[in-house]
Amino acid sequence: MFSFVGFACSFGGKWWNGYAKNKRGDNYAKQGHMVLVKQAKNFDGIDFRCGTYLNMEIPSNSIIYCDPPYADTTKYKDNFDHDEFWQWCRDMSMNGHIVFISEYKAPDDFKCIKTIEHKTLLNKNNKSARIEKLFKYDK
Repeated sequence: MFSFVGFACSFGGKWWNGYAKNKRGDNYAKQGHMVLVKQAKNFDGIDFRCGTYLNMEIPSNSIIYCDPPYADTTKYKDNFDHDEFWQWCRDMSMNGHIVFISEYKAPDDFKCIKTIEHKTLLNKNNKSARIEKLFKYDK
């Protein structure tokens, strides 16, 4: 429940980033609940975990999707060591895992395998397009 409120009811879906609200009176808690109920059938066999990536117990030959705090964007509550994170991704890849990372940019030894253009909607005065990328370690 705590995680649901922290994400689904927070502005922009960012962990405890202020209560999500708008002038129309949308019920973000109800919308988040409806999405989870609708998608629940797709969660069978998936092991969701919340915590720091450094403490995760990851089964052999896993597919790992990482969505870290993006460098040079809004800071989170806690500091995030990007260099340490990218090294962890290299290490996981070298240990037989398939690792995908969403970010705007990555070190040179990571290959961009997909780009997705989307408009940012969090700032009503700036609806600029951004290019989000999916990276994979290029051993």
